[in-house]
Amino acid sequence: IEQQWQEHEHKRKLFEEQIPVEWKSAYERLRELVKNPVVSLSQDGSCSACFYLLPVQDRLSLRRKRLISCRECYRFLYELKIVEQNSASLQEGDHHPNGVVS
Repeated sequence: IEQQWQEHEHKRKLFEEQIPVEWKSAYERLRELVKNPVVSLSQDGSCSACFYLLPVQDRLSLRRKRLISCRECYRFLYELKIVEQNSASLQEGDHHPNGVVS
């Protein structure tokens, strides 16, 4: 179990290295205000916390790996399929030169 935990922590650090410093700071501020500061986008394009339907432009921005906040509850949003793609790329060692997983 200890070895699995260490492997998990190593993977977590690799993921954290991919996050811009500004995003980490914004996350920490939001984390003090709300219980779940990061939530997924529902399949219908709405925030899974408050069900606010995101405009198409915001959904496109998410796909372009931009930080998007819900306009209703202000939580950061992510799209699960993008996270899964990035996770697979990170595990394969496919890193983008600017630090963002491609």
